[in-house]
Parts: sequence; structure tokens; C-alpha cells
Amino acid sequence: RWEESATSLLPEYLQKFYLKLMSTFKEFEDELKPDEKYRVAFSTKAFQILSNNYLQEAEWFHQNHKPRFNDQVKRGKNKNDVASSVECYISEYGVASEVAIAKIGSLIEDAWKTTNQARFELPELLPAVQRVANITISMPFMYDDKTDAFTFSSRLEGTIKRLFVNPIEL
Repeated sequence: RWEESATSLLPEYLQKFYLKLMSTFKEFEDELKPDEKYRVAFSTKAFQILSNNYLQEAEWFHQNHKPRFNDQVKRGKNKNDVASSVECYISEYGVASEVAIAKIGSLIEDAWKTTNQARFELPELLPAVQRVANITISMPFMYDDKTDAFTFSSRLEGTIKRLFVNPIEL
């Protein structure tokens, strides 16, 4: 439930957090024009889904659970606290890590081709879809060489300096 009366159902240490969270969403809603307020419902639903996903990951971690490969691909992997897609593939199909990495690389390559093909064949994509496509296109830069640039941010340091800190030579 997403209402103040649900606060009493929570442990004491979460009640203040929950009330602040609800207050924050209310502030978002107050900032919007009347015809835009519906957006808060979408944000609230997305936050609930995200929270449930984090809870699921925490439960998997404590149970030392390895989800099925297809489930892992659907959910994605954001942290190092549950089995990776490679580990799930190895466990499910009984193959060596090199085979699993090659298979996942092949899936990524196919998805990359599909994304690029859609961008060229469907230039009328809605702006929101274009943004998703642009984020997808940036993934090789963020995850190239099998290193997560968010976790290992030193990989991005030079690029960020070139883009935002160092002046452009004319």
C-alpha cells in the first residue's frame, strides 16, 4: 500500500523513512501542473517495482540463490551481491566460463544490431524511445572490456575531464 496509514505496519526504524519518502513524492506532485499530476502515479509505481526488485536481490543473496539464466537476463544485474548472468548460465547449462561469456557476448551483439537497425529504419521513433536507444548505444562505452565503468569509475576519469574540465583547443 502507498498511504500514510500503512506506516503503522512498518518496523519503527522504517517509519520515518517511509513518511519522508511519501512527503517527497507529494512535493513532486505539488510542483506539477494539474494536467501533469498523473506522472507521480507512474513514478510511485516504478519506485515500488524497484523496491521489490531490491528486496528480491537481498533474499537471493541471503539464500545463496542462483536464478535461472533467462530470469537473470530479464532482470539484469546491477550489483555484485547475487550471481551474475555468466554464473547463472554456467550453472544452468554446465558449460565453461569461456562458453558462457561467448554466448552472452553473442546475445549482446544481436541486441546491439537490432537497436541500430531500428534507429535507422524507424527515424520517427518517439523522443522517449530515442532516449532509451541512446542509452543503449552508450553501454559499450560504459561496459567495454567487461569492466563496469560505474563501479570502476577511474575508467571514466579521462573522458569526463576531456568533456567537462579541460578546455577545447581551437
